[in-house]
Amino acid sequence: MPENESNEDYDKIFGSGGEATGGGGEEEGFLFDPSEAGPGRVEPGTYRAKVLEPPVKQLSQAGNLMMKTTFAITEGKFEGALQWKRFMLQGRGGTWTKEFLEAIGLPEEAAGTKSIHPKTIEGRHCLISVRVQKNDADFDEIYQCKPHPAGVWGGDTTANEPF
Repeated sequence: MPENESNEDYDKIFGSGGEATGGGGEEEGFLFDPSEAGPGRVEPGTYRAKVLEPPVKQLSQAGNLMMKTTFAITEGKFEGALQWKRFMLQGRGGTWTKEFLEAIGLPEEAAGTKSIHPKTIEGRHCLISVRVQKNDADFDEIYQCKPHPAGVWGGDTTANEPF
């Protein structure tokens, strides 16, 4: 922020002059709203999930296109928990992308004969299998996507249905 400009919200958090304040004075605290917080870290297993929002296009470290997809678990102990997966649109790793697109009912997109439109993916249901990343015990990863037993739009399901 230029020196001659002032922003009231910025000043409340960082103080005037653009430097962070170390405390004291009339510093305003942060209020956490837990009303939409998920249930916490997901245990390894298979979960019914839906794509929460349209995927976002990104570039991998190697410069290949990929889409970051956000899933929300829809049932059970971890209902509402979020999981993320980056699906490759180019280069190696396309097997997971193909499996995912087939699982959510997009066979033409999985075959590469039709463009993937992010809004078409949003709201579709599938089963996701989650495990601890092989190289990092602090992170979970989705390693498999399968068709949802109630179809890509979910429908009414019960926890007693087999996967």
